[in-house]
Amino acid sequence: MAKITYCNECNVEITKDDDLFCHKCGHELNKEKKNDDNFSIKKVLSFIGNMLKTFGKGFLNNLYLILLFVSISYFIFYAWLFYLKVANENDLFDSKIISFLKDIALVIFTGGVFTASLKYLAYIKIFEKEFDRILISDKYTDRLKKSIESITLSEDYFLAQTNLEHIWEVVTLSKYRKAFPDIYTVLKRDIKNEFFEKNNIAYYYKNYRKEYFVSLIENKQILVKELTRYTIVKKSKEEFTWKFSIGVDKEDSNNEEFPKISFKCLNVDIELNPETDIKTKPVGNDIIKEVEKTLQGRDEYHIEREVIFSQNLDNDRECIFGCDKIIDDITINIRYNKDLKVIFSPAWKIKYHKQDVQDFEAFNEMTYFNRGLLLPGEKFKLFIIKV
Repeated sequence: MAKITYCNECNVEITKDDDLFCHKCGHELNKEKKNDDNFSIKKVLSFIGNMLKTFGKGFLNNLYLILLFVSISYFIFYAWLFYLKVANENDLFDSKIISFLKDIALVIFTGGVFTASLKYLAYIKIFEKEFDRILISDKYTDRLKKSIESITLSEDYFLAQTNLEHIWEVVTLSKYRKAFPDIYTVLKRDIKNEFFEKNNIAYYYKNYRKEYFVSLIENKQILVKELTRYTIVKKSKEEFTWKFSIGVDKEDSNNEEFPKISFKCLNVDIELNPETDIKTKPVGNDIIKEVEKTLQGRDEYHIEREVIFSQNLDNDRECIFGCDKIIDDITINIRYNKDLKVIFSPAWKIKYHKQDVQDFEAFNEMTYFNRGLLLPGEKFKLFIIKV
């Protein structure tokens, strides 16, 4: 049953919810409501009060806008009066009232700016509290952690770093530090990554073609002619130093005559100056000849290089090729006299495809190739035997 709070018969307030009859006059209560004009007046007054509260709240919240609007409007009016004075020599501009109102407008404008600043600071404080609340929430913390991990482990993040070698070292060693803590110190001292050597990532080689012709010149002394053609690929046209070196045993150098080196760039006009471009230095029992040449102006350089050296098979039967740059696509062609046998030995983990050995009247020929990427390091060995 609905709650009845008033008896229209005797004008008595009912305090019990479940009464069917008025406890004073016995009048049956039939869900009656108080029928009084005071009720409507209260509603009107309440409505007006709410409206005034809303207006006052809105007025205070937007007081800075009102103050700024009033003051700026008066400044515009004041400027207009100044224009009239200049144009019409109107003395109204000099009125004390106008000047006084100008000062009042300046004060109002200052108050508006001050109020706006306070409101801005209040919003900043609210924002800080809300931001702190969000940051310490478990849901946001998990999302933030995942976002940071995805950013710091992304390729774009690493590309922007200048200490990739150190990052690589830390990541690599962390695995071994956990598995083998007793040898971690030794690993940290000896670890090296040729990929991050500054000179090793300056450029790479592609379409690498090596041709060997091995001949027996006397007893067990052989002569090796090595012709190499390849393309240097650079990421920019800026100046850089191109380097390569060849080494032979001191006994086979013939007073540093060997190795003989010559080269040319097919798409850039450069000349080799043996006195300035080739440096000879002894390293142990070997003579090393190192070439340094400055190139610039292109992003690709087509190189043709020839090296001639001699070797005594009693002292050394190996001919080793290694490179500290990445090579994209390599082909090795080997020709040798009938009185020699050459065995091709790939470096560890490098797989070459072999073409059939060709048997000519004066020499034998074999070819090996790899169309993939070869990483820095040793590429292959040739074992040379007299038959």
